[in-house]
Amino acid sequence: MRAGTAIAVGIAGLVVAAAVIAGIHGGVDHTGQPAPAAARTTAADAAAPPVATVPTALPVGDLRRLPKPRAGDLEGALTIYSAGLCLPIVVDLGRLVSTSSAQRGACNEWVSPGGRQVALTQPPPEDGVLRTETPMQVSLPRDTGLPYLPGKAAAVTVTDDGVVATCDGRHVLVATHGRVRAVRAFTPAAAGFDERCVTGAIGAQVVRLADDRRRLVDAITGATVRRLAAAVRQPVAAITASSDGDVLITESANGALEGTVYGRDGSVLVARRTVGRAGTVRKAALTRAGTVAALQTEHGWDITSLANGHSLAFTPGGVQALDVAFSPDGTMVAAATLHGVVFATLPDLVPRSLIQLPAQGVGWFPEALFPHLRTAPVRSDAPMIIPVAPRPS
Repeated sequence: MRAGTAIAVGIAGLVVAAAVIAGIHGGVDHTGQPAPAAARTTAADAAAPPVATVPTALPVGDLRRLPKPRAGDLEGALTIYSAGLCLPIVVDLGRLVSTSSAQRGACNEWVSPGGRQVALTQPPPEDGVLRTETPMQVSLPRDTGLPYLPGKAAAVTVTDDGVVATCDGRHVLVATHGRVRAVRAFTPAAAGFDERCVTGAIGAQVVRLADDRRRLVDAITGATVRRLAAAVRQPVAAITASSDGDVLITESANGALEGTVYGRDGSVLVARRTVGRAGTVRKAALTRAGTVAALQTEHGWDITSLANGHSLAFTPGGVQALDVAFSPDGTMVAAATLHGVVFATLPDLVPRSLIQLPAQGVGWFPEALFPHLRTAPVRSDAPMIIPVAPRPS
């Protein structure tokens, strides 16, 4: 996929400009090009191969056999970015009603730790720079001057107050209130991904690993943000904070990704263990209390329970997981697929329900961030339309 225009928007801004009220009918007409897929299928499900139409009799274990969630089963607001057109639809899960938004589409998104800001990339063929918008802001987003460079470096970092960081492989770039600065410059390693590209967000601060490998420091000022009880031994692949302040530091080691969860006081909450397959982390998430981690690399998504070792895996040849989001209360995970959004319980990672809207992006936020939604009931009685398979990245 070509580099897309990236936008960092306040969550509420996604629905301020809502103009069209539409129920989710279980499928949409896809005339655009889907974003590249992260190829992985649920290990707990024997999903049927992608086909042009939904078969009359679905195989046992097919994700499309999952029931639609009932109103009141889930809490919060779900932002679904439809496959193909990447159009945002907001679902009030408590009432199971939906709103389509006039906001421009987004094929990829990165959420700040507290869920107050999102960095978005627009569908191709548009190229451009990252833009920012604060929650409830109704004016046009502001350019930051930061390009989105897929596949070139680490994932985009966005803080709760809209500071955005990227890396071009030689510089760590941070945009604050429209001002861009290079906060780190280096000669890249001879081969492979360079850990000096990696940043993360803790609240309103962009952080990186200090040279002594025992501290997280402010990427702009160098001030210590958190001291770590155990040193980081291997090259860093990602730094990810949960909404309640725990931090997962992922390392590349032994042909895999290994993660350690540190508490707000720097203590080790979860000792180092395997959390994914080796690769460059494009996106990462950690649920409240640090119990489940989700990592996306070029190989797809790895969703791992740090409490019991269970995993929800997506592999080539079946249903593709394109995005993952945790519920605000840390009890559920949502996975965007071309069959719809799958909901699984935590920490056992068992699929329970499905909203049949083909999706390639998903975010899960407190309902309070979406006040005064104009909504229509979510429907699942219309026939499913299977979109074309995503093109390779």
